[in-house]
Parts: sequence; structure tokens; C-alpha cells
Amino acid sequence: MRHFLSFILLLLVLAGCTTGVTQVDRVAPSTTLADTSPGQLDLRVHLSYGTTLTSPSQALLTLAVSQGIKLVQFTRNEQMICNGVTLGRFTGAFEAAFPVSDLEGHSLVCTYTSGSASATLAATLPPAPVILVPHDGAAVARSAQTLVRYTARSSPFHLIAMGPTSKVFSVPATQGPTMTLLDTRSLTSGAGMLTLAEEVTPFPCQGPAFHSLSGDVSASATVAVTWT
Repeated sequence: MRHFLSFILLLLVLAGCTTGVTQVDRVAPSTTLADTSPGQLDLRVHLSYGTTLTSPSQALLTLAVSQGIKLVQFTRNEQMICNGVTLGRFTGAFEAAFPVSDLEGHSLVCTYTSGSASATLAATLPPAPVILVPHDGAAVARSAQTLVRYTARSSPFHLIAMGPTSKVFSVPATQGPTMTLLDTRSLTSGAGMLTLAEEVTPFPCQGPAFHSLSGDVSASATVAVTWT
């Protein structure tokens, strides 16, 4: 649930930017609706690869449910089932963790039910980024040109190398299945990591029965290394 609250805070900040109302210092408002059928709801599908969970093999799927900027209180045994899994229900959200391999590049089909009303949404989920070189657990020599190979979507992203006491980062000029060179000479030797962090980007969803529907994904890939 703490992952979802962080996501909702981001939504409220964005809402404040677009309406002229500052939301940063407010608790997320909620509302109880007499009718929680799909046509009353604004739905945002948020997929997180490796950015909020400790395991890089897990993805977090959150379906934020609101009316405007107000989170919807569920009081009618509302249910969301995605790819055969019943999601946990919270104020203004349904949420569950999945293996990344079950979601990336696959179809997502979710059915929302409120009483006798139901609706389905569908999307094709984008792939997760992968660091190919160095591999997880590798010993990596610090140098002016440390090679990192990776696959990533076309969205802007950062590549961060961390050592025991410092870090360096790069914004690669090229995108997609590619590589970059990092100057890692300033890092101290010892345990560290490489992280590829992509910016939040939208993906299309279909679900005409809902008042509104959108989807976005945030993603990162991390490998543990030992700097030598």
C-alpha cells in the first residue's frame, strides 16, 4: 500500500499543476459514491518494473480508481481480476505483485465488477529494461570507459553506477538495444551496483466502459557488481 500512496502523491502534484491548486500539503481526498459502476470511474493503470519492490524479478501492478482527483472508497464488494489474479483492494486502488516475466510484453486483461455491473480493460504491456553487460555478480574494473550494454524502451533514462561511497551517472545519447561507456574511476573499490532507470511513459489501454482510462509504466533494472 505504501507504494500506491507514493504514486497517488505524484498524481495529486500533477493535478495541482494542471488546475492551479497546490496539492502537495494535502492528504489524498476520497469520496464514497452511491454508484461505483465503470462509467463513474476514472482509471489509471500503473505498472512498475523493479522500481518499488526489493526483488528485480517482481513487478507491481496498480489500478488507481478515482472520480476526478478524489479516490473512490469501495463499499460494495468491488473486485478487480487481472490475468486471472484477484487484486488487493484499498481506498482508491487495486494492487498486486506479479513476476515480471508474467507481464512484460504480454497482454493484460482486467475485469472490474461492482454489483451487477462489470467492464473489461485490455492493454499490451511494454517490456522491462535489462542490463546485459556486466552481468549480476560480476567483478568490474574501474576505468575511464566502463562498458555497459542494455536493452531499454525509447523513453529517456539514466544509467547510474554506485560504489561504496559515491556514484556516477550518464544520460545515454542513444536509445533502444545499445550500449554506453561510463567513467567509473572516481568510484572506490568494493560492493556496488549499476541501475538503469527509465522515466514514466504512457502506454495505450482499451476500456470504453470507464469514464476515462490511461496507462503508464516506470521501470528500472539493477545488477550487483564488485568494483576492482
